[in-house]
Amino acid sequence: MSSFSKLNKHLLDRLENDETFHTKDFSFFKIFQHGVIYAHNKSKNKTLKTYFHWPIFLQKLKYRYSGFFKKKSKIAPVLKENLILEPGRIFTKENGDVVSIYFDKIKKIIDGKYSTILLRSNSQISCDYVLDNLMVDNEALDENETRMIIAVNEVAAKLKNSNWYTTLEKNYITSALHVFLDTYRKYYRLVKNSSVKRLYFIAHYHNEGIIAAMNDLNIEVIEIQHGLISKVDLYYCYNSRFSKHLERAFFSDNLILFGEYWKNILQDAAEWKQSQLIIGGEYMANAREKIVIAEKQNLIVVAAQKGMEKEYLPLISALKSQLLNHPEWHAIIKLHPLEKHPHLYEQFISPQISIAEKGVDITELFSRAKIQLSIYSTTIYDAIGYELKNYCWLYDGMGRDYAEAMVEQGAANGLEISEDPIELYLKNGSVEKEPKRMYFYAPFAPSKFLVQ
Repeated sequence: MSSFSKLNKHLLDRLENDETFHTKDFSFFKIFQHGVIYAHNKSKNKTLKTYFHWPIFLQKLKYRYSGFFKKKSKIAPVLKENLILEPGRIFTKENGDVVSIYFDKIKKIIDGKYSTILLRSNSQISCDYVLDNLMVDNEALDENETRMIIAVNEVAAKLKNSNWYTTLEKNYITSALHVFLDTYRKYYRLVKNSSVKRLYFIAHYHNEGIIAAMNDLNIEVIEIQHGLISKVDLYYCYNSRFSKHLERAFFSDNLILFGEYWKNILQDAAEWKQSQLIIGGEYMANAREKIVIAEKQNLIVVAAQKGMEKEYLPLISALKSQLLNHPEWHAIIKLHPLEKHPHLYEQFISPQISIAEKGVDITELFSRAKIQLSIYSTTIYDAIGYELKNYCWLYDGMGRDYAEAMVEQGAANGLEISEDPIELYLKNGSVEKEPKRMYFYAPFAPSKFLVQ
């Protein structure tokens, strides 16, 4: 897979000088972006059967009656003024309570005036509704829905006749347009006749259909930062050369950030006005109100990310060999909570390497560790203030751009695979040059999450 820098250059080459994705009212730039990236990476399972070759009246009938025979088993939601789209990531408190890692504190702020839709079924987390169980009504499509179907079909027709895009790109882009329209229709119908005034969610990218539906219903869309943001991102920090394409594209009304650091990264981004960037502070459920430092041990925390075993396995293998030169040191691999292939990491279990039990609070590991190792992850920032040394592996692959940006911006220290992190730690000292935590994570500010 290409690096982020190469993907961004590829997007400029493919999309900067094209207008196919524009209509009078909308820019489907981000939808084309999905397709172009999928095609470049030859992503599997991203092409679908589409219906843009049908007459529009038949497409409208399809949307009206899709799922008709499943209607009896579905629930019609009754939604309050604040709607939370819950991705299902959980955090277990010390008393054993399981809460939403993203929305626990936000729910307390809006004090009962909210409804929660769980996007993926998870019996451990409480919610009002599960998305797959909700009913989409079969009323005739209204003016907004008809306008959107016509717009997407207009773009699909221009794409079909374009000589600019390859056949592969056309297949991926058409599929992305199909997903967009399906998502738009579903959320528009779910929310249309409700009391919803404000929607909270994470990640504007791949959620353009949701944003478009809320825009047509005059519902405020509030995105909360859910992870790291880098200047090399594909869906943040857009190049100013894309400015003309982003004016009518689908972005959140506001983005609530952890701290000043993230706002500074986005200050020159083409997709945001400064007034849309709000510092809400460290809102997540696993955030410590007070950092507690335990007695430091010769311990390395390896923070892995989901779906990146191909990248992590050779790096951890190198670390295992390096540890043999330091028998007094130990490493703990902390897997991502949603890791699908934990067994692949078990090969490294040894007297010097263990795997953290699922549910272990990573900040407890930070309090004892002297070093954290990762490729690129929010855990690099989470560890700031815990008096340990952050190292980013600078491996040759997709994440090197992120890691180099972290190093350049002072959040971490670069580490080549051949370099021994313990030797560097012992030679260069521990944390005397670490940045202050509040620059990255401001104090939690409840009022900022109630933007109007």
